[in-house]
Amino acid sequence: MKTYKIYLAMMILFFGISSCTKEDGIYAENGSSGIIELADLVARASSTAYATSSKSFAAQAEVDCPIVVNYTGADAAPEDVTVTLAFDPTIVSTMTTTAVPLTVLDVSLYTVPTYTVVIPKGEKKATLHIKVKTAAFDFTKNYALGIIIKSSSAGTISGNYGKGLFRIIAKNDYDGVYAYKTSAATSLLPNRSVSTKLVTIGQYTVQIDPGLLSNYTNVVTYTVDPVTNLVTVTCPSLGVQTPQDTRSNWNPTTKVMTVFWKQANGARTFEETFTYTGSR
Repeated sequence: MKTYKIYLAMMILFFGISSCTKEDGIYAENGSSGIIELADLVARASSTAYATSSKSFAAQAEVDCPIVVNYTGADAAPEDVTVTLAFDPTIVSTMTTTAVPLTVLDVSLYTVPTYTVVIPKGEKKATLHIKVKTAAFDFTKNYALGIIIKSSSAGTISGNYGKGLFRIIAKNDYDGVYAYKTSAATSLLPNRSVSTKLVTIGQYTVQIDPGLLSNYTNVVTYTVDPVTNLVTVTCPSLGVQTPQDTRSNWNPTTKVMTVFWKQANGARTFEETFTYTGSR
């Protein structure tokens, strides 16, 4: 009889644990199943109004910007789930800062075939496709879209990730991270060898980040002629001697930029080599 009672107690404990595990599961939000959320957002801190994401694309006539909607939980959608999304410009205005002033992506710069997507029964994701005209961007602006899940035919719209800010970044062919070297003849910092970044500020123009010689704050930009691959330099604080050195060029095969230039008054010489190592 004692053995039976012990067995019965163990069975009750087992089924109790099993029942709790099945009910609670492991879900992305508060232990609840069937949460509908924007999938690509970075985890939101409590002090941040909205979760954010950055999407970078080549500067082209049109690129596809996918926005993924996710059905959370251990199981897939039990039925077809129709989700409608919308753009909310107030999210952009809320998230803009002095350091990173944001601009709502103008309607002339994108098209949306449909704002309604369907998560099929037995699956967990659906994708909204935004067709973005990145080549037409004003590269001096930080474009963004505030996106919300407006409605869902099933499940619960996420409180944390049902809305979010998506920065839409256009990058030209020269944008990226580079191994940067200067020659022995370069003024100020000869034989310098560091990693640096070239950042898109126009369809054919990049700016070194940080500035002059990847060390100073002086702004220096490099513009590539897409036909000849010749490179011209601007440096507002120092000026650039003209005519500029025609040896300065971009090699699209090796992704190496070699630049020769002098300060406007000829006082300083700069010889720089940028070798592409990856995207930023």
